[in-house]
Amino acid sequence: MEKNLIYAIGKEQYALFLDNFNMSVRKGESEYIHHSRVAMKRLVAIKEYLKSSCHDDAEEAINQIDLPVKPVYKASGKVRNLQVALLTISDYIKTKPPAEFLDYIMRKLQKRKNKYFQVANEISLLNEQMFSTFFSQLLDQAYKGNNDMFFQHLERNATLAGSLIEAHPPGKEWHDARRWLKRNYLLLQMFESDLLSHPESGKVVYYRHIEQLIGQWHDLMYLKKITEKFEAKSGVESKKFKSFKNEIADSMIKFEHEIRQSF
Repeated sequence: MEKNLIYAIGKEQYALFLDNFNMSVRKGESEYIHHSRVAMKRLVAIKEYLKSSCHDDAEEAINQIDLPVKPVYKASGKVRNLQVALLTISDYIKTKPPAEFLDYIMRKLQKRKNKYFQVANEISLLNEQMFSTFFSQLLDQAYKGNNDMFFQHLERNATLAGSLIEAHPPGKEWHDARRWLKRNYLLLQMFESDLLSHPESGKVVYYRHIEQLIGQWHDLMYLKKITEKFEAKSGVESKKFKSFKNEIADSMIKFEHEIRQSF
């Protein structure tokens, strides 16, 4: 993997993150929060590859790629989880929940948005030029990778993800597995133009398929947790709400089966 290409794509993703982050603060729209997170996930995927393809003493510097962003990324994740829960209800669940449950989510969402804006307004981030200079110096001083090391990194990620799925029941470990598979997908997607001649580049479709399956399962699992918290707090036990919960559980089982069949 050419150093200049890594630099160009890393610089591009940081600029996309900053643009969408700034727009999210100014306009407060979910679209910008989502796109800022996608750009940062791509940058983190690059960071994790660099850990395996740079000199050993460079890890502390490599971690600076996303370290300043972590507080706002964490806060935006809490917002995004509830936004996705609402999308899951509207797009995947036929049985609609009681209005009180949707009101409960909306109140939680507003609180989390308020926290996100608080963190966003307090945080100090590198501007594009500062990041560009830092990233260029890091690569010049520490990068020693190549295409073979790149695909070895992807293989390690895939092996780790597969072992987590096979060794654990559905839970946190499956979400961790998705993270490794998604990083593989993002890396292949970003560097596609430089990898077209390599036979392993075709796995981008597989990585995308399986990480999306796990993602849909995780969205349902998160929605299930919200229903349990709501139920414990409100005491709502209607027949309609029970049907809603049952549909979530049935959908989770379907995805769990599909995920296991994919390994």
